[in-house]
Amino acid sequence: MMPSDPGGPVDTAELLRVAASTETARRAGACGQPVHLTGKRLLIERDTGRLLDDPAGVRIAVRCRSRRAAVCPSCAALYRLDAYHVIAAGLTGGKDTPAAVADRPRLFVTLTAPSFGPVHLGPGPLGLPRLCHPNDGRCGRWHPADDPLIGTPLDPGGYDYVGQVLFNAHVGRLWAAFTVRTRRALAADAGLARVQAAEQVRVVFAKVAEFQTRGVVHVHAVIRLDGPAGPATPPARWATADLLTRAIRTAVPAAG
Repeated sequence: MMPSDPGGPVDTAELLRVAASTETARRAGACGQPVHLTGKRLLIERDTGRLLDDPAGVRIAVRCRSRRAAVCPSCAALYRLDAYHVIAAGLTGGKDTPAAVADRPRLFVTLTAPSFGPVHLGPGPLGLPRLCHPNDGRCGRWHPADDPLIGTPLDPGGYDYVGQVLFNAHVGRLWAAFTVRTRRALAADAGLARVQAAEQVRVVFAKVAEFQTRGVVHVHAVIRLDGPAGPATPPARWATADLLTRAIRTAVPAAG
């Protein structure tokens, strides 16, 4: 790598991005499982090719970049911050995405797996306590938020463990099939061939996969309609949020 010219122009925007990245990393904290790299460093004068520093061995630690909080809470937190900013830019603009995307048809979609058997329930979505399956006589207790029973099967002998494992293993393929089916359904609902629809509308996806308490992967996704040239152009007038909703409802069962 060639050293930067000390006398050249200063890229203020780049300096601000580096400062913001450094501050974000500081907020996330030190990596819990750093990867240690060893090697050599050469500092060479650009104009003359003269060696300015002896080739000494160096050792540096870089982040493991794990997305799992159980492996590295710091890198997992950093990933969540990055994902938030990327998705926010796709909704409102920023980070080289025009602000015009805020006016595009878009939906926030959650895709979950089917039931593989009833599991113990903890507090509700708002954190309020709730009875665990009070009507079937198999539990009926109030599980506190830290109860290890939450998410475990009510009937371990009758739970479809194989189905859950297979679903988690194939969630990537299921997502890919869903995106293809969504584009097909959108074109069919508009009365267009797929090639014609693609010349007028581009379907853009941003997703985050997470584990539910029961150990099954589910996907949160933002789906947006752009013009054929991407975020710089608006989609055709016929491409509406209602049309996208119908396409998604058609694509979900077809993808499985």
